[in-house]
Amino acid sequence: MIVKALAKLVVDGKVSIEGAHSLLMKYKLLALFPALTNEIGKVIARERVNARAVLRSSHDISDSSAQKILEKYLGSSKVPYSVHVDKTLLAGFVLTHKKMSYDASARRVINEFLK
Repeated sequence: MIVKALAKLVVDGKVSIEGAHSLLMKYKLLALFPALTNEIGKVIARERVNARAVLRSSHDISDSSAQKILEKYLGSSKVPYSVHVDKTLLAGFVLTHKKMSYDASARRVINEFLK
């Protein structure tokens, strides 16, 4: 448990790897250091998978249109992405990347209007 929490802190930049090493030394837990470095690798790998953008659109969308949307909302058209058709959006799209979601769908506009 401590290894996972400490690995997350290191990956998030809240604790340096040297600080984590010192903390483990201080509490005589240095034997956990190899497990910590392994867990850091796992956390980074999970975050890479989560870095993929998901573009849900009300209709089929071309690669060039998808890349323009990525450029506008994420600042780069080089972000890996997947496109899914979702007819419930009525029109527009929803772009999800990491923990952010950009909803430019007609469904959202209609729901806000009905409130």
